[in-house]
Amino acid sequence: VAFYADRAIKKAALDGSEVSTITKPPPLRGIAWLGPDTLIVGIVGGMLLRVSVSNGEQAPVAETMGPHLPHLSPSILPGNKAVLFTLANGPLVNARIAVMDLATGKERELLDENAFAARYAPTGHIVFARGFDRELMAVKFDLEKLETVGTPQRVLETPLSGRGTGGSTDYSFSNDGTLIYTQQRDESI
Repeated sequence: VAFYADRAIKKAALDGSEVSTITKPPPLRGIAWLGPDTLIVGIVGGMLLRVSVSNGEQAPVAETMGPHLPHLSPSILPGNKAVLFTLANGPLVNARIAVMDLATGKERELLDENAFAARYAPTGHIVFARGFDRELMAVKFDLEKLETVGTPQRVLETPLSGRGTGGSTDYSFSNDGTLIYTQQRDESI
C-alpha cells in the first residue's frame, strides 16, 4: 500500500509489519499505481511525476517547457497506457479533466469546466465530481481513442465529502464496479 503522510510518500506491507518512506516529493494531490514498482503522483506545482517505489527516484511523466497548471488526482486507465487527471488552479468551477498518453506524454482536455477527481469505471465511463457539493457525474469513454462520448449525466443524488480547491473527493470503485463513497456531512448538526 502506498500513501502520503508526514510530507512523504510511504509504503506499508499489507500485514502492517513494515512502513517505510519511498520519497519526499513536492506538495502533492493524489497517487496512482502504474505498475508494481511505479507510482504516478499529482503535483500541486505542475506536471505529473513518475516515482519508483524501490528507489524513490522522481521524474516528470512528460518533458515539457514552461509553466504548468497543477496536475492533480491521477487515475490510471485500464492497460496502463494513459492517465486521467484534474487540471486545476483556483476555484473548482475552473477545474477540468484531461488525459495523458503515457507513451507520448501528450495530454488533451476531455471535460473543459467544473470537472475534477475523475476515475474510470468498469462500465466504460469516466466518473467525476462537479461543483461545490461534488455531484457525481458520468460520461461514456472510448478507451481506444481516449475520448468522451456523449453528454455527462448525474449518477448520484447524494453530495460527496471532499476538501479544498484541489477537488479531493471521497469516492472510488472496487474492481467489480461497486461504488464506495463518503457522504457530505451536515455541518448544521
